[in-house]
Amino acid sequence: MVGLDAELNRDDECDNVGLSCALEHFSEVEDVMNIIDNLKNIYNSPKSEVEYDRLYNILKQYYEQPHLLDPYLDKILAKFLALIKDKESPCELKHATFNYMYQIIRVRGYKVVVRHLPHEVSDLLTVLTFLEAQDPNDKETWRSRFVLLLWLSIVVIIPFHMSRLDGFAPDQPGAAGSSKKLTVMERILNICKLYACSKDSCAEASAYLASKFLIRSDVKEVYMGAFFDWACALHSNLKEEDTIYYGVLAAVAAVLKHGKRNDLLPYAPKLLKWVTDQNYKQHSAMLVRKYGVKIVQRIGLTFLRPRVASWRYTRGSRSLAVTLGGVAAAGDTEPMTSPPDDDDEDIPQEVEDVVELLLCSLRDDDTVVRWSAAKGVGRIGARLPALAAADVCEIVLTLFAENERDTAWHGGCMALAELARRGLLSPRQLGAAARCVVRALARDEARAGGAGGRAARDSACHAAWAFARAYDAHALAPHALTLANALAATACFDREINCRRAASAAYQENVGRHGMFPHGIDVLTTADFQSVGPRTNAYLVVAPQIASYPEYTQPLIDHIVDLKIEHWDYAIRELAAKALNKLTDKIPEYVATVVLPKLIAKTESIDLNVRHGAILGIGEAILALSQAKLADGRKAGSAISEEVWRAVRELVGRLRARQQFRGLGGELMRQACCRCVALLSRAAAPLHAHPHVIGT
Repeated sequence: MVGLDAELNRDDECDNVGLSCALEHFSEVEDVMNIIDNLKNIYNSPKSEVEYDRLYNILKQYYEQPHLLDPYLDKILAKFLALIKDKESPCELKHATFNYMYQIIRVRGYKVVVRHLPHEVSDLLTVLTFLEAQDPNDKETWRSRFVLLLWLSIVVIIPFHMSRLDGFAPDQPGAAGSSKKLTVMERILNICKLYACSKDSCAEASAYLASKFLIRSDVKEVYMGAFFDWACALHSNLKEEDTIYYGVLAAVAAVLKHGKRNDLLPYAPKLLKWVTDQNYKQHSAMLVRKYGVKIVQRIGLTFLRPRVASWRYTRGSRSLAVTLGGVAAAGDTEPMTSPPDDDDEDIPQEVEDVVELLLCSLRDDDTVVRWSAAKGVGRIGARLPALAAADVCEIVLTLFAENERDTAWHGGCMALAELARRGLLSPRQLGAAARCVVRALARDEARAGGAGGRAARDSACHAAWAFARAYDAHALAPHALTLANALAATACFDREINCRRAASAAYQENVGRHGMFPHGIDVLTTADFQSVGPRTNAYLVVAPQIASYPEYTQPLIDHIVDLKIEHWDYAIRELAAKALNKLTDKIPEYVATVVLPKLIAKTESIDLNVRHGAILGIGEAILALSQAKLADGRKAGSAISEEVWRAVRELVGRLRARQQFRGLGGELMRQACCRCVALLSRAAAPLHAHPHVIGT
């Protein structure tokens, strides 16, 4: 019991962090300004490290609310850039400035910060010269190169042909004494190639630079194909021990994302063959698999023309006032229909290969790869004809097989969410998808590396949330009660706090969008984000309140008996038994006639967890029955059959005869039986008398 109390206390303590920690504005802006102003005085002294840590400690408070920095970004960056552009500033000061500047980018994100950097024509050669002067192998100055690459990515968007900048000064590459003159475009391309092969964060910044540079109208015709050829040649015929540069893959993926379809289409077959031949989905490095999936899905999008599928399900108006008013929303559309010429469009053979690769990646070991594959399935499905998209949905549903790993269930739920969000799941397929989601919500097994099924349950909540946003009440009506009970049980009884809160959010979305869940407003106000956080509160306070509504009573009890009583976690089994005690008075006859025989049968299991939970559940259920009454006024204990009483009286003897009080599980069995006997004593359970005397 000490271990249980400690576990419950830790669970309660970790849930006290909430929205009350939110900040209102960037209150330390003056301190940051003073740190920057003081940098030129301390950059070469030990105090520089102290100030750097101070800046880090200030900014790390805003990781969750980085937008609070936005009003001050221009002023902060202007101070940094003044130090960098000052010709009198020594190299050490510039590197220190880039280090400080990196902290701003780290918090706010480079895609936002880069828009605030200066991007005049005069800045191009300045930044390019800075970059060319850097040592790519210097591990101490990588932040300088990272910031310069990002800065160059905004400067290269200048709306002038870059050939106008090809003036060769004596101190620049390509000067008169050189063997070959390099144009500005060649110099930038060389920078992209150089840092795409780096093994630090500069690879990501280089990919972003390549995506902005290679899609320029004056660059793409000359260098885009050459860059793709270089990337393919670099990673062709690799041996097992050879290095794959994920930065090169990231650059190719970024160019495919930002480039125009007509420009990319000539290179798509070659790139797909390259990715397929290299078999990136089997590579051990997560980043390689991640960018491989991104390349594959964007090649698939290149083969298919952009369009809004006319056959997709569209919900139409989504007014909360309409939902609460109980009338159909204007513009809601029924099943997806395909225009006569929609399915006549030829689908390139390469698209089938792309879809197959993406579906395989839904089983990947890493969440980020599965998530990218799920988004790819949704994006490509939106450009397919109706019949082909329906086939993709059917294949996704096959991932929910009992012999599939948890990763496949997780990837399948995310793919269903993406397909539903885009209206690609037909109402006919929605039923099968909803059943798969309900099964995923109940998936919870012990694993050596952690709780099996946790990710699947979390993504199943996301899929249920997506169903609410995508479909109207008419489409969801046949599945509303099943989804409501599954989400309510997860919100009350899941082991993980993130799953309980995700289920609460999905339940709330369904109530707000279509209002089909029984007693929806009352349940969601009971099982809100805060109340389901502490596990003990969710089990022993929230669940009994929800069980007071008859639509939820039996499903909640069945969930406890079928799943949580035999849970692999000791603390969950004890809480589940206590929760059964709290819920028994709602339908005592069902507990006496159905639940107790089921628990008796579980005591015969060879699984220690099942036996332990069943014994605890028997004691808690009988204690609750001794205090409850049936609908006709009789004591609830009178509904317990003589056969059940005989099994309860003989329970300890049977366990002893099977020698289950010995061995590794013996202590747990003895503890459970002692607890059960104590509960039976409190219930005044008859050991030799007629069962009707219970509670007297």
